[in-house]
Amino acid sequence: MTKYVKFLSNSCYLLILIIESVAHAQKLIPETIRPHGFISQGLIKTDHNRFFGKSDNTSWELTDIGLGGSWRTSPKLQLSAQALYRQAGDLAPGGIQLDYTILNYSVVNTSDLGIGARLGRLKNPYGFFNETRDVASTKPSILLPESIYLDPFRNAFHSSDSVSLHGYKSLGQHLLQADLLIGYPNFDDISEAMLIPSQAGGNLTNTGLSVARTILELDAGRMRIGASYAYTDSKIDPNPHPIPTLTLLPGAIEVTFKLLSFEYNHNQWQFTTEYQLLDLEYKDIAGPNSVSKRTAQSYYYQVKLAANTHLNWILRYDVYYPNRDDKSGTLNPAQGLPTFDAYAKDFTLGMQYQFTNNWMIAAELHQVAGVAWLSSIENPNKNELKEDWNLFSLQVSYKF
Repeated sequence: MTKYVKFLSNSCYLLILIIESVAHAQKLIPETIRPHGFISQGLIKTDHNRFFGKSDNTSWELTDIGLGGSWRTSPKLQLSAQALYRQAGDLAPGGIQLDYTILNYSVVNTSDLGIGARLGRLKNPYGFFNETRDVASTKPSILLPESIYLDPFRNAFHSSDSVSLHGYKSLGQHLLQADLLIGYPNFDDISEAMLIPSQAGGNLTNTGLSVARTILELDAGRMRIGASYAYTDSKIDPNPHPIPTLTLLPGAIEVTFKLLSFEYNHNQWQFTTEYQLLDLEYKDIAGPNSVSKRTAQSYYYQVKLAANTHLNWILRYDVYYPNRDDKSGTLNPAQGLPTFDAYAKDFTLGMQYQFTNNWMIAAELHQVAGVAWLSSIENPNKNELKEDWNLFSLQVSYKF
């Protein structure tokens, strides 16, 4: 208990230093440059299984710190960048990285029509939450629906080194938005481990990424309907020293994401749902001209209640099947291993309380059946996994 109190004390002291430094720096920055940033610290507690560190013993390894700014050099040109420190258990061991750097050129920018282009390390325009999943205040819960916004795959799909076109068109009380992006994803060892079959190991090379999204807002935002599409293909270079029984041949993988999104707002209520199909196709890794395919299915239903200007509640049911043709894990059971890694069904109750425009605290409770979205990196022994488990999370965040 003493080490937790000491950790909290040191974290609060560091937070105060950062806030005071930022407040002082803002007074010295020219008006053409707008700084921004955030810091959040959370804890994760599970009764079984591990998520974001040793959560079965309470994990404090849920830290996000972002610091960036934007500089409008002219009415048509803006440069934005942000550095990010992120720790999320073994999925993100900690360290500072370039979160994004965007050169944005506006060809047209009026109240009725906007057309522009971006270049740099860009946030991938996918679904309702992928671009803003870093900042606690811009998402409805501490953990987004894992069925679609998988944290083990976050580093590969959150941003990419890309070029994009974006635009909007006002249609009276309605608004049509569109994005198109082409580039290269930022695969890391964790992302590669999710995509390369079995435990043979290897690397993904020559990877390309294409993303398209369109969102239609009706009645000044009362309703939002979105469709997203993403495609990535890579060469698989197997481990030169593989496990003899898990040998792979050089081949390729194609991954296709298709997502439908819907949101409806009425007074203080908001209903959101998204449905995704994720197709994986492997070629030549089991032999010349061999092809292996499977489709993952994901969806969630979420209700949000804005009880007042400070307090939000959410209720969510989230479902993930890595193989929609084998939802119970019985078609090709692995001897001695559980079959409940073929699904994950997560019932979530959460709250957010906004003290001020800058400060927020959030808490949520998850009751989960299945382990499909747990990482094998944090849970290497499948025989120790439990089918039914609970997760509690608490987070304090500050933004400016």
